[in-house]
Amino acid sequence: MKKSEIIESIGLKGNNAENLRSKANNITEKIYGNKIFIRGIIEFSNKCIRDCKYCGIRKSIKMNRYEMDYKTIMVLIKSAVKIGYKTIVLQSGEFPVHDDMITDIIKESKKELDTVFTLSLGERDEQIFKKWRNAGAERYLIRIETTNRQLFKNLHPDDDYDTRIESLKALKKLGFETGTGVMIGLPNQTDEDLANDIIFFQKNNFDMYGVGPFLPHYLTPLKNASITNVDTVINFVALMRILTINANIPATTSMGTLRKGLRSEILKSGANVIMPNHTPLEYREDYMLYDNKIGVQSEPDDTLKMALCDIEKAGKIASFEKGFRSRI
Repeated sequence: MKKSEIIESIGLKGNNAENLRSKANNITEKIYGNKIFIRGIIEFSNKCIRDCKYCGIRKSIKMNRYEMDYKTIMVLIKSAVKIGYKTIVLQSGEFPVHDDMITDIIKESKKELDTVFTLSLGERDEQIFKKWRNAGAERYLIRIETTNRQLFKNLHPDDDYDTRIESLKALKKLGFETGTGVMIGLPNQTDEDLANDIIFFQKNNFDMYGVGPFLPHYLTPLKNASITNVDTVINFVALMRILTINANIPATTSMGTLRKGLRSEILKSGANVIMPNHTPLEYREDYMLYDNKIGVQSEPDDTLKMALCDIEKAGKIASFEKGFRSRI
């Protein structure tokens, strides 16, 4: 597709939008069948050294900060595996203090558990990435958030676009299944920006794409920004599938927050992954990246049931297998 065609497709509505989404679903089912891969997320710390203007755990917000210890995280990983999860996503704010603990957790888990680790811990020196890879971590997610350099700079006062790109390159070089993603509907973002994001994905051939709508948080500088159009989010996911073909694409929690039932629609429009939150209830309110996040008042078992319900409503089948990217 030409960039002009991508821009036009982002704004589709009605039957034209349905045709786009149906095409994306057909591609997904040709590659992955009717299965939706399930991954369990553990949000083990909300400490962060960054001050990103959209984020509800940015360093300048005065809030209850927590960091689970080694024992707590290991208990949660084992309980997730017992339920059936074959992929564990360890997620936190960007906080390098716990790097060695993560290495030890991965090594210990690999000794006795048959599980895949996805890490989403922000930017690190390549040597730290290498330690985690050597310990056994298979996947890593760093969202670029936007490929518009000026927009990136405005949103990230203490980060650098080129550093983010270099981190993604280092992860690919080390053999991680590497993921990135963007926010859809950021203030001052255009449909051309979104088209450029998709072209960036296509050119760099990443293994997974975690995208979601921009949702404001009441304690951030963007608290009064407007929320994006639902059709734009669905069309963006469909276009990602059509143009990246075989990457893993999740229906994210933020999508379910934007509109009830939206995750089911996304699962019928190109997504093939869902990631229930396995974080204990006592920590969830302190990991509020945006307002009204779904599942904050739910126990891990209930969050899993919500995800399974979304999968069923989409007419899909839940799969707890490891779900690596198909290499067709």
